[in-house]
Amino acid sequence: MTATVGVDPRIQARRTAVRRSEGQRRLRRLQAVGVVLCSFAVAFAITRSPVMDVDHVRIEADGVDVGAVRDALGVRPGEPMTAVDPAAAADAVASLPAVESVEVRRSWPSSVSVTVTARAPGVVLASAAGGWLLADGSGAIVDLVDDGPGEFVRLGGLELIGEPGQTIPEAYRPVAAVGAALPADLAARVEQVTLGEEGRVEALLVDGGTIEFAADGDHRAAAAAAAAVAATVPPGCVARIDVLSPSAPVLRRSDGC
Repeated sequence: MTATVGVDPRIQARRTAVRRSEGQRRLRRLQAVGVVLCSFAVAFAITRSPVMDVDHVRIEADGVDVGAVRDALGVRPGEPMTAVDPAAAADAVASLPAVESVEVRRSWPSSVSVTVTARAPGVVLASAAGGWLLADGSGAIVDLVDDGPGEFVRLGGLELIGEPGQTIPEAYRPVAAVGAALPADLAARVEQVTLGEEGRVEALLVDGGTIEFAADGDHRAAAAAAAAVAATVPPGCVARIDVLSPSAPVLRRSDGC
């Protein structure tokens, strides 16, 4: 004979409540996962929809051809904003010879802004292939032109086969830095800037005098000091101005002055 043992109703009720609570927790977890997945799906759909497409590409590029910037940028209206890589786009624009620096920004939801700073040519040197190469103070070649030096300071002692996008030899970069740093009033009195002894830089004046600069250091400060000293001396009376130490320039006058 088998005896039947009954379950205490209170225990049964407790078991039922526990199972119901576990089921509710599982349901809530499933609902939370569903909400997250749905949110991701909606977000992905929005980023791939016309709502988040590029509508405007704004370019500020004073001194640089806007069409060349736009082509290098590679961003076209209608493509997803999420597909725009600002760093890669900036690197592409920075490869243009006339560009010194560039910033690319995504302005959500639909605009891309590009700000370009152009290189400022300050020196010119003869091209071995004919014409003249314009370079900035860093020695970067910006352009090839047919005309002579004109308003730019000429680099002497160097004839180069080069083209925009290249850089002049490293030994001559201090020469370019000095030439580009000369104030306009002093630059007008300089025939050419060249590499002197012991790596120093010499600016040869049209009336025969010489200004000596250090290869390194603050070239703008040295150029300003040289201009201030030269302004106190009549044309033809400068034998040499030494601005190896910009804070202590040394002037030697020509004989008879």
